[in-house]
Amino acid sequence: MKEVTTVLSDAEQLLQQADRSSGEKSDALREHGMDLLKQARDDVRNLQEGVGGISKFADDIDAFLHKRPGCAIALAIAIGMLCGLLLAHRK
Repeated sequence: MKEVTTVLSDAEQLLQQADRSSGEKSDALREHGMDLLKQARDDVRNLQEGVGGISKFADDIDAFLHKRPGCAIALAIAIGMLCGLLLAHRK
């Protein structure tokens, strides 16, 4: 993820330099490009936040199942039975 953020930051800097050194024709396109880069950076941040939330959820489940191994076994059996019932019903 850091690589993507770095690439976006570098691209933004290049567009800013190009904006300073070019004529007025391309100003609108460069501004649009900057908006797209900012939007992409925001999307990456949102993705990073989402991954962090999923990771915390997975850690919480792991801790819960380590405290209650019997619950983990019962959950696995219940999921197996549910899948079996659904597959048997499909035929």
